Amino acid sequence: MNTIQSHHRHADASPPAQTYAPVGSASGAPLGRRLYEADVFFYQLGAPDARRCAALDALEHDGTYRHTLDELVAGAQWAWRNNSRCAGRAFWRAAQTVDARHCASAAEIAGACFQHLHRAYNSGRLRPLVTVGPPLDPDGRGFRILNPQLISYAGYRNDDNIVGDQANVGLTRTLQRLGWQGSSTRFDVLPLLIQTPERQLEWFALPPETVHQIPITHPRHPAIDELGLRWHAVPTVSEMSLEIGGLTYPVAPWSGWHTGDEIGVRILGDTRRYNQLGVVAAALGLDTHVEETVRCERAAAELTTAVLHSFSAAGVRIAGRPGVRSAVRDTADGHAPAGQWRTASASRTSRHSASAVPTLHRYDDDRPELRPGFVQQPCPPLDRLGIDPAPTNDTALENIRTP
Repeated sequence: MNTIQSHHRHADASPPAQTYAPVGSASGAPLGRRLYEADVFFYQLGAPDARRCAALDALEHDGTYRHTLDELVAGAQWAWRNNSRCAGRAFWRAAQTVDARHCASAAEIAGACFQHLHRAYNSGRLRPLVTVGPPLDPDGRGFRILNPQLISYAGYRNDDNIVGDQANVGLTRTLQRLGWQGSSTRFDVLPLLIQTPERQLEWFALPPETVHQIPITHPRHPAIDELGLRWHAVPTVSEMSLEIGGLTYPVAPWSGWHTGDEIGVRILGDTRRYNQLGVVAAALGLDTHVEETVRCERAAAELTTAVLHSFSAAGVRIAGRPGVRSAVRDTADGHAPAGQWRTASASRTSRHSASAVPTLHRYDDDRPELRPGFVQQPCPPLDRLGIDPAPTNDTALENIRTP
């Protein structure tokens, strides 16, 4: 593994662990709930009574226990299946699990993340992968990755203008205060920002060989090629914790593959991200007298076409929405009880092809209590990271999360 350079800083004094849970949600969960989740997990797993009782006894008296590798793999796969917002959850059985619970430093966590990106890329044949770091200790302390994804692009605020990814303005500003300096381009790859159990912040630049970027080109409209758009190949969610059987793993990056309109519509086209639909419409020479929403829909369709074409030409796995939604529908039909579908999921329905897919009138119940599961961790405020907030309205790292 390449030598990993660490850049760190200790945060200011913070409230005691019993009143402030810096990572994860299970650290503040009642013991009774954690025991119940463990009991249900081992029952579903079909574990011998001796193993179940031993784990419950350790959890009750020591505040933790250790999963076997088989238990960890099963829990990670079930968590993937239970994530109703993941378009790729239909492939949960194929998800591979890497055991990184031995990591004892931020540098080792970063190294495991770099290995994750290498293994997940698989020469363009992306494989679903989960890397599981050490769990929270009995006092609720543990490592945490503060980036929304292992590969994230910077967002620079210049007066009223933002260069780059608007979703990452807060994270970018935090890293700059810790000593990182980017090139102020639209696609500067951010370092990993890791918080240690001792509330130390360390950042690690991603090795270039772990970041595979795809230039966006169009098969019929060279004007789109000239916009200089790109996106990375391996989407890896890193801000969520993994909860299995009453234990919380706050470092558990998981990756699948992109869909075309996820990049074209929800990232490059979204007004809260790169806001490129107007630029694409102008590049295509679309009639400005046509209603703006119509032009944007056409621009979104062409941008998504460019994304699919570019990834395919580069030999990198990507999915079109209709195929993904059919798989998701089949997965839901096989696992969801009647009445579970309640709230619409925007991540499943494209703005420019909604009526063409089978999930248009299907509704998801997020059921956040379903375990095992990937759980959104609370966003740490700037003052608890030991960094003075900037003179703006967002005094917390609210922009760390991807909308």
